[in-house]
Amino acid sequence: MPTKPHVEEEPWWPDALLRSEQLAAAGVSRRIAHLTLAKEFKRHRSTFENAFNRGSFSAYPSKNVERAAAWQSGELLYKGAICKRHGTTARYAGDGFCLECRKAEVKRYLASAV
Repeated sequence: MPTKPHVEEEPWWPDALLRSEQLAAAGVSRRIAHLTLAKEFKRHRSTFENAFNRGSFSAYPSKNVERAAAWQSGELLYKGAICKRHGTTARYAGDGFCLECRKAEVKRYLASAV
């Protein structure tokens, strides 16, 4: 099964980057900027929220340096904040989700599908 391309590979991405620079120049906060981009480009807000957190927008530097560095280098996982539920630090670079939380989520999904 073909995998879905990352948001940075989508044809509308260069326009989103340009728009983010315009919003930053106007003094718009990160939160309002990712909501505005989601509305203007008709995408789910988490698409832009995750892109902001990965450091994909140069106008809005990532607050999570480890995650942004892992994403830029193409790593799947990085060592991040300690998970409240599992106490682990392994997280996915794409969405920042805890590795153990994701495993539990998949397990719950598979159990409900039966």
